[in-house]
Amino acid sequence: MPVPDAHSSASGAVNDFIRDLAGRQFSGTTQRIRRHFLDEYLRHAQEAAGTPQITVGELIDPVHADAWLSDAAAGKIRT
Repeated sequence: MPVPDAHSSASGAVNDFIRDLAGRQFSGTTQRIRRHFLDEYLRHAQEAAGTPQITVGELIDPVHADAWLSDAAAGKIRT
């Protein structure tokens, strides 16, 4: 899988990653679990940014990861 540019669409990168898993024949269960958590993390980062259009660079910002993990630990984001 090619490494996405930091300015690429974060949602596009998530979709590309899941397609790559499918192409490498990861199980459907593995794909669904990874998609679930990546989508949850993406939504959390989009809400924090105040826009549905964020880049890969914004998505992988440690501030977003720390906030998501803190909210997850507090039970604030589980579906």
